[in-house]
Amino acid sequence: MNTRPQHHQVSIIVASPNPTGSLHLGHALNLTVQDVFARWYRSHGARVYWEGTTDHGGSSTELVMHQSLKEQSKIPRDVPDSAKQALLESLTKQNVCTIARQFQDLKLTLDATSMRSIGDEDVQNEYDDYVRTLYNKGYLYGAKKIDDWCYERGQSIPNYDCVSKKAPVQTYTLKYSLGDFTVTVDHAELAYLIDEVGLLVPAGSELADFEGTYATNPLGKSVPVYGAPVSSPRSLVPAYDAASLQFCLNRKLEIPCSIDHHGHLRAGMFKDQDFRAARNDLLAIIRERGSLLASLEQLENVRSCRGTGYRVYSRVVPGLFIRSSILLQNAIDTISSGMFSIYPKRYQAYMLNWMKDLVNRGDEADWKLTREHLCGNRVPSDIIRQAFQLPAGDPIPDYRMDLMISCALWTYAANGKYCINKRGPISTQVDTSIFVTGLDLLFFMVASAIALSPGIGEAVPFSDVIVHPLITDEFGQKMSKSMKNTVEVDDIIQEFGTPALRLYLLSRLDETQDYLRVDPAEIAILSKQLKAMKCNCSTEPSSVRHVSVEEINEDLNRLEKSLSERDLGSAARLLSSWVSSFPRWRPLPDDVRRRVREISEVFLTEPFMI
Repeated sequence: MNTRPQHHQVSIIVASPNPTGSLHLGHALNLTVQDVFARWYRSHGARVYWEGTTDHGGSSTELVMHQSLKEQSKIPRDVPDSAKQALLESLTKQNVCTIARQFQDLKLTLDATSMRSIGDEDVQNEYDDYVRTLYNKGYLYGAKKIDDWCYERGQSIPNYDCVSKKAPVQTYTLKYSLGDFTVTVDHAELAYLIDEVGLLVPAGSELADFEGTYATNPLGKSVPVYGAPVSSPRSLVPAYDAASLQFCLNRKLEIPCSIDHHGHLRAGMFKDQDFRAARNDLLAIIRERGSLLASLEQLENVRSCRGTGYRVYSRVVPGLFIRSSILLQNAIDTISSGMFSIYPKRYQAYMLNWMKDLVNRGDEADWKLTREHLCGNRVPSDIIRQAFQLPAGDPIPDYRMDLMISCALWTYAANGKYCINKRGPISTQVDTSIFVTGLDLLFFMVASAIALSPGIGEAVPFSDVIVHPLITDEFGQKMSKSMKNTVEVDDIIQEFGTPALRLYLLSRLDETQDYLRVDPAEIAILSKQLKAMKCNCSTEPSSVRHVSVEEINEDLNRLEKSLSERDLGSAARLLSSWVSSFPRWRPLPDDVRRRVREISEVFLTEPFMI
């Protein structure tokens, strides 16, 4: 059986680690898988291009910057952007040097270690072309939508960086006057009353007779009454509530927003005051007017920033959006056509179900392109002006791409145009492009990259997607630098050595498991066995049966087959059994010995002393 790869040119698309600290075991697994395939293809004569890069395209890097400011007892929202940018550059430079050194410690056979990132200036032109193409094809549009906003950071927070958690929430039952009627409405944020534009009453009820008249709200402000399909009276606050926003957009009503991105009130008697601090003053006014009927504090699910724990609030902001429902339907067709492969195969069904769910949600699930971060790729100013129909002379906001979109487009820029044409040693006509990723990036990066293919007019930049499990801590949580629950690569390598770490991680791969827990004691055993094999010292009795040449050749064929089928776990486990049974080896013919050494070097176990 000939299981050797027939490919002549191979590129590897790196899911680059963020320069937010040193590499942990999750990175080690991801990079080791890439390295094994790079070594394997090269050992069979293929021309491989694999470049070491980093990624500072958005929220995670800025999160570390904010954490650093907190450790210095500084309030992030009060620090000028120039000072934040200087801190970002300092942290990034320091961490990139650490990561480059760890690439060497992991024995990675990179073709280049320029450590370029998706935020580099020399890739900006590539991104500008992509964004303009999306806009010109009608996949990109500007709109006002409700966003998750963190006032502590002064930034919108992507959905994937938000979590729901129980927290005490104060709910106020307030009185509205509607003719001779008293109407009660529940509010969880008093400051939103400042931007209230109306009162919604149930259509078809007796209150609907007041449609077109005015009600007096708890602050004494007159607000118009609208009949709507609601079950009970509701406050109309379009700047902070998605349903209210849609109602106002449909009727072309005013959408005021007095709370700025730092949480300060822009106008009125509370100008420049923090909206949370204004609650007490607002409550005093409402009590004085006799508008407070009841208040209740109870635990409710609230949105919070995953990394900082800060609560995030809803706020209307203008943004650029990608029509993901249309693009994802094209992606579903692409995946179903078999144009590329996902390993293990079961993840293909996961991805398709995720895409179908978003397609069914329509424009509600459209991807937001701009997040107004300091990191990441800029959106071209001409696109911002056109999408928002800004008059000539108006200032153009400095929008940045969402991390998910930046990363997805990076796979295109890194393959072909950017790496191979401009920097790499091979042409763009590659037989195979491998993308290795953890389960968490399957939807975040891979699915979005596939979906963007028709939008930017380029073929999907990878033919094989290899998905590995996520490494977890002892409590089953994914290891993450932002969660501070990582096991550092440096510690393991220093104690057990690189070969033991790499072979252990690979041998734990299991196509049926989504998560992987690491046991240092098992790495220690494997490290001891590798050292014994290297020294050719046997503690086994001489009567142990030797492995035959036929058995070795059979194992070698199985190893090659497993690699060709992208099943690294089976290959690594077989190799681990070789290590544990090393005393059973005996001198082998030259051709067999060559194949054994070749496969051993692919996995970076020390060459067998045979």
